[in-house]
Amino acid sequence: MILFLDTEFADSDGDELVSLAPVSQDARHVFYAERNPLPVDATPFVQQHVDPLLSGGNNAMDDQTLMR
Repeated sequence: MILFLDTEFADSDGDELVSLAPVSQDARHVFYAERNPLPVDATPFVQQHVDPLLSGGNNAMDDQTLMR
């Protein structure tokens, strides 16, 4: 199975993960998660273009849950 990994980071250095989504090539297997709480020092680009697209809810996970 081939997986593609889509990520969003809050900073230009790639230190503060916002969201993570591995997706199989056929799109039959998808996992999507957002950090909760979100990083506080996001770049203006992330604040304007990424944050409004986040869905929260069941996709929002604390760091401990994301690491499982």
